Amino acid sequence: MSKRDYYEVLGVNRDASDEDIKKAYRKLAMKHHPDRNPDNPKSEEHFKEAKEAYETLSDAQKRAAYDQHGHAAFEGGGNPFGAGGAGALVRGATLLALAEGRYPDAETAAQAKRLMRDILDHHLEQRGVESRRVVLDLLALGEGGERR
Repeated sequence: MSKRDYYEVLGVNRDASDEDIKKAYRKLAMKHHPDRNPDNPKSEEHFKEAKEAYETLSDAQKRAAYDQHGHAAFEGGGNPFGAGGAGALVRGATLLALAEGRYPDAETAAQAKRLMRDILDHHLEQRGVESRRVVLDLLALGEGGERR
């Protein structure tokens, strides 16, 4: 069974604000909560579906990945990031971000960072990820969104 669009599940537009998403989720959660509908298994399914949609759309990074790739951003098979999903990409980005603090000197850290960036770039290129340049540009940003 294919999953429904998360925006459709919550009944909001794609340009909905974080507050609109939160309100829509709370309304559905109250309506379909298993404690309120103990004899209705369909209601529990709706509750879980709304929770999954909210967990994705309320997180800025997950929402951006979902907006770009749909459900494929979080599943294997057809996943633009390979079997590891968006989580693997985030772990790779985290390794790059941490490289500066994990090495004895700045030169070793820079070498490790270049190597990890090259590996990630190669990985994305092999999988035909069209947003490869965007991902690499994001990795170049420091805390607060300023360029390193």
